[in-house]
Amino acid sequence: MAYATDEDLVAIVPDIFEHGVESFTEELNRSEDDVQRRIKTEWWMLTHTPESFDATKLKATEHKRTTVYHALAYYILPRLSNFQENDTFQNQMSFYRDRYSEEFKAVLAAGISYDDNGDGAYDTSEVDYMKTERLYR
Repeated sequence: MAYATDEDLVAIVPDIFEHGVESFTEELNRSEDDVQRRIKTEWWMLTHTPESFDATKLKATEHKRTTVYHALAYYILPRLSNFQENDTFQNQMSFYRDRYSEEFKAVLAAGISYDDNGDGAYDTSEVDYMKTERLYR
């Protein structure tokens, strides 16, 4: 299951498809990979080995907004931008970069659901909470 779709993108930016692009599925998929990599490096590897990480065991709905914000900031808006002075897309990139960072931290603080036993259900023992203020070494 994909973390985010074009419909999820429209829910956040209703006019996103008024710029001549029919779908941003590729950008959303790239962002999903980037979000999974960040979850792996900033959450999973604190207590597990990298090779034991299975992204399919993450609860996709928890990462929908994070993925949309990342896609907007790093793939979609740069694609639409002409990188000229007073380009509105550049301002939006910065805005969504901040939303992505805030959302990622909020998801970590709220708890990451990881289906350890693979049964398709996420019970309370499969939700890991992490305070992002702590410095890990």
